[in-house]
Amino acid sequence: MRPALFPIMLMVFLCGCREFTDPKFDLGDRKLIVVPFREPAAKLWYGASPRGQGLAEAFRMWVENEWASNFDDSPEAAEAVRNLANWTGDKIITEDWKRLLIEVEADALIIGEILEFKHKQPNDVNIFQGSAKMKYEVINCRTGKPLYRSPEREVKFPVQGETDVPISVFEYQNKPQEIELGLIRTLGERLGKDLYGYYHR
Repeated sequence: MRPALFPIMLMVFLCGCREFTDPKFDLGDRKLIVVPFREPAAKLWYGASPRGQGLAEAFRMWVENEWASNFDDSPEAAEAVRNLANWTGDKIITEDWKRLLIEVEADALIIGEILEFKHKQPNDVNIFQGSAKMKYEVINCRTGKPLYRSPEREVKFPVQGETDVPISVFEYQNKPQEIELGLIRTLGERLGKDLYGYYHR
């Protein structure tokens, strides 16, 4: 009896130590296409923004590390993303989405915008902390209709807490790319947590 009970007791112990935050919108096991975000302020369309590409890659990395990977890497999905990158209109309506996604096997597509990106705040003097804002949509690949539209989501880097503290002026002068990369990574993680939920202590 004792060996059989041990795994159950271990699971209860582990679950008791970690809490789960529910997703803002639960993607579940839907198969995904992720489009590199655009940056309207920099006039960079989908696929043209290095930050948008980095955000999509950071999101994918977070999902693959935390959950089972379920991305559509087919040629059809890649073609849909290329067609979107070459889109000449200023907006995309439901019928457009249905044409763009007609060949793909994915269930949902994630698309979004980086609304703001700051390496430091206006009142920063000796300590710098970057911030960034984004919004995104989850599109149903079958109907072309939105499944979810997010509000503005803001992240900061570094986060002042037990281990991460804002970077001093001296560190920032030598390592400005740390805030750039940290913000991009944190945006990707925020997207993952919004759509899958996450465990924390």
